[in-house]
Amino acid sequence: MPLIGFLLFCGVWFFSVIMFTVGRQSKSWIIKGLFGIPLAATAILTVTIVILSVIGFVIQLHPPSAFRQVFGQWPSDRITDIRIEDSCFLDSCHTYLAFKTDYREFQELVPEGMVRLSYEEYNENMPGSNLHSPRWWLGVNPQTEDIRFIRSNKNFASEVTTMTYDAETNTAQYFYLGLE
Repeated sequence: MPLIGFLLFCGVWFFSVIMFTVGRQSKSWIIKGLFGIPLAATAILTVTIVILSVIGFVIQLHPPSAFRQVFGQWPSDRITDIRIEDSCFLDSCHTYLAFKTDYREFQELVPEGMVRLSYEEYNENMPGSNLHSPRWWLGVNPQTEDIRFIRSNKNFASEVTTMTYDAETNTAQYFYLGLE
């Protein structure tokens, strides 16, 4: 589906360029105006996509900013080794965020509404996904001390957010998946 949208976008742009050029050569203000609008719109859309991609890339280079974006606050001194992988494309977004902290800090960061689950309940509630987690991601296992979960639909048709705490490594992990 994304390929069809991309080809359609390119087709509109290419056709607009040709017709705008024809309008300029024939000095027809109607043709120039009619095809100049989609030409300008596709250029603006392209610039917007590039700017948003650069912003996303910069946020990944500065993990405390990503932490702030997720939790609404800057990381405290008890939070170290923040790692992030964040991606949005067309009809889906996902965020992997991990950091070292103590259990008390983890509990303070858990968003309101998240319920504690057992490992078995977690497996029953998590949707299947073809995402490949980053190498540094620990994942959830039966020994994971605290597993939190919430399902919502604020930004997408289906959203899943989890937070886990591994006491052995003092690692807290936050995962978000939004799908249309």
